Amino acid sequence: MKSFETLAGWLLVLGGVSLGLDGLMSYPLLDSVLGMDSTVERVVNIAIGVAAVMMAYKMLGMKKK
Repeated sequence: MKSFETLAGWLLVLGGVSLGLDGLMSYPLLDSVLGMDSTVERVVNIAIGVAAVMMAYKMLGMKKK
C-alpha cells in the first residue's frame, strides 16, 4: 500500500506542475510530452484524478483522528 501512496504522490506532483505551467505560461506539459488528445494522456489525467481523490480521502481521515 505504501508504494501505491508514493505513486499517487508523484502523480499529484506531475498534475500540479502540469497545471502550474499551463496556468502561468500557457504551456500544456502533458500535451507536449504525451501528444495532444492522445489516449495515453487521458489515462494519465484519469490516474492523476484518482490519486487526488485517494489522497484527499486519506487526508480527511487523518484529521478525524
